[in-house]
Amino acid sequence: GLAAMKALIAQQEQQKSPSFGRGFDLQAQQFSTQQPQQNPRTDQHQPPTNEMAQLNVSEPRKERVYMPTVTKIGTDGTPLNLSANYVKIFCKHEGVYQYHVNFSPVIDNRRLKMRLLAEHKGRLKTINSFDGSILYLPFKLPDKETIVTSTRE
Repeated sequence: GLAAMKALIAQQEQQKSPSFGRGFDLQAQQFSTQQPQQNPRTDQHQPPTNEMAQLNVSEPRKERVYMPTVTKIGTDGTPLNLSANYVKIFCKHEGVYQYHVNFSPVIDNRRLKMRLLAEHKGRLKTINSFDGSILYLPFKLPDKETIVTSTRE
């Protein structure tokens, strides 16, 4: 456990010789003469440390509910094999909204676009899902068209 790890570190600190210049030969001698350390095991129970006391225990996650697959078959036309690639989105909010972002003047550098958009993080709350032109937000913006101004340094 943690106590054994601390004991091992303390033991290694005691074995170190006084430091005086670290040449390659000195390091090679240390590595060739040291024996592998054995991990001391103790059966004694140690009291929790400060780090352990600061840990937070939370409720276990709810198990996901999977809905049955829906199969729809047409009655007219020619049969055709199709497949779909999709990503299922689980969110606490009512949905995900997609916004097209334009820059004027036009900017090609994606990092610069991210920096300029990050200036408005207070209003947009999150910009983690922005690819340079499409922004996905977990909430609907109040206006049909939102215009913000940024300055490029």
